[in-house]
Amino acid sequence: MWIILANIGVLITIGSFVIWILELIFKKRKKLIRETIREFIAVPSPIKKGVLEFVPMDEFIFIEIIKQADSALDKGNIVEAETYYRKAFDHAKGSRKKGLLGLSLLGIGKAKIAQAKYDEAITYLKKSIKYKKHIRNNIEFIFFNLGICYYSIGKLLRAITYYKKALRNKEYLPYVHNCIGLVYWEMNKYDKAIDNYNITLKYVYNFFWAYDNRGIAYAAIKDYEKALSDLDMAIKLNPNFTNAFINRGLTYDELKDYDKAISDFTRAIEIDPKLIDAYQYRGVVYAKKNDIESAFLDFNKALELNASSSLAHIHMGNILSKKQDYDRALLEYDIAIQLKSDKGFYYLNRGQALAEKGLYGKAIKDFNTAYKISYDKSEIYFHRGNAYANIGKTSKAISDYNKAIKLNSKYEDAIYNRGNTYMNKRRFKKAIDDFNTILEINPKYYCAIVNRGISYESLGNIDKAIDDFNNVLKYDQTNSTALYNRARIFNNKKKYYEAISDLDKAIEINPNYAKAINARGLSYLYLGEIIKARGEFTKAINVDPKHETAYSNRAITFFFQRKINLAIADCKKAIELKPNYPEAMSCLAKCYLLENKIDEAIYWFNATLKHRKRLPDKGKSIINIVNEIKRKKKNKV
Repeated sequence: MWIILANIGVLITIGSFVIWILELIFKKRKKLIRETIREFIAVPSPIKKGVLEFVPMDEFIFIEIIKQADSALDKGNIVEAETYYRKAFDHAKGSRKKGLLGLSLLGIGKAKIAQAKYDEAITYLKKSIKYKKHIRNNIEFIFFNLGICYYSIGKLLRAITYYKKALRNKEYLPYVHNCIGLVYWEMNKYDKAIDNYNITLKYVYNFFWAYDNRGIAYAAIKDYEKALSDLDMAIKLNPNFTNAFINRGLTYDELKDYDKAISDFTRAIEIDPKLIDAYQYRGVVYAKKNDIESAFLDFNKALELNASSSLAHIHMGNILSKKQDYDRALLEYDIAIQLKSDKGFYYLNRGQALAEKGLYGKAIKDFNTAYKISYDKSEIYFHRGNAYANIGKTSKAISDYNKAIKLNSKYEDAIYNRGNTYMNKRRFKKAIDDFNTILEINPKYYCAIVNRGISYESLGNIDKAIDDFNNVLKYDQTNSTALYNRARIFNNKKKYYEAISDLDKAIEINPNYAKAINARGLSYLYLGEIIKARGEFTKAINVDPKHETAYSNRAITFFFQRKINLAIADCKKAIELKPNYPEAMSCLAKCYLLENKIDEAIYWFNATLKHRKRLPDKGKSIINIVNEIKRKKKNKV
């Protein structure tokens, strides 16, 4: 995430050091040719002819060509620069002077670096080393450029080897130490990186790039105070230094000071309106603040600037997922993967969107691909575990959660979801163990307290369950889930008014809380307020048309009022939504019995018998009821 010196940026952005080293090369090269070259360039034209007699013409032409090449390279005219370097090489071959050959090969290597053609650059730079005896004053610069090449292609150990070779004949070269720091940063060896930046700043106190680099190294070891101090200094030394604004913004983001982060990213954009990274980072922070529209606009701008940015498509997919527009999100993820198929987290993000659409099989395939590419495996195990849990493969889900937790023993969400899976398997003691583990890590993980309370309730430990719900509500009075679950216990204890009080609060907090609306309907039903109860069940159905319990409960109110056809319709809808639903089956059987449809009643009582041995309401033996109906039917015949 941090902006670091890379690729050609390493060469171009070392600022005064590049100028210094180029000057150094030419000064020393002039000494190798003849000290009078400098004087020759400076004296008036009438005298030049006489002085020229003492200067070898081939070397003079070579120097002029090299100067033109370096000037073109400084101006960003890379192809022109390479053309001049090659002319210099051709001239050097003609003169057969090995020092000139070495310098021209070095120049071609520099041009290849500027074009990001690092393998070709390595070839030319290594060829120039063959002439090291003749260009020994420039050998450290060749090694330095080889270090840049190997750093840029990800061969970090080789990069360090060549950077250290550049230091072999020098006590210090600040720009080399800065680059060694960058390599150690990439290797996550932040202390060593900081040591090298310290050496750089010891000798060049105003080198803003080194302050920026050291700042992000401090941020990596979470020493945010020193990080911000260094980044402040980088900005003080160069007020238009966009990298420092971005890195300071990222540091504020880590500290969750989102307003300051946004301010820094905005300042970077003001300096450079085409800075795509600043839009993307600001969009991410807007998303964290739940300012979805601002985030969307930033990611859209990033794509306007570069439609081929795979990361911009990923960010756009993420924000569309937050908007629950999963179809469009998947299109963005598809584009990102087409552009760059070797990023594990791209597949991970697409897998999450597929899971949200209920396409768990496809999601698992994406998680498997992410695993092969070797992204953060703990996160892959977690999300794949969620997918397995959603398709009922609880053993595989628990196995994945176990692996995620093994890699990260404090992975709260993985421990929590494993606890939830144990709850679904009715292994409540194991679930409680997991919830206790989470609460040791994070005492304010309120969902874990609520679910521990539900587990205690399932084990019959009602007092501990109530204690858990009370504890949550002590610190978070707006926790609608705790209110709902405490209300369920109040209903079971026949404390219906206390239940209604809790449910009123839960529904006020979350007006679309269908379970709470249904539970309030039950409270009214237990109080004998049939009309109010039916109104609540109808509200629950309007909020969630697939709420099978609300249909079943409304059927009971119709049954009590002898609106049997309506009761039968609701029972059938409940069974359609949940085929193995004994409460709805027994209610339907009673409706048919009241209608004197004996065969239908027996059928549905038998269907209930497959799931329950006794009626859910009064506990009467279903077998006895069926036998009694059969006897009555026989006697009637």
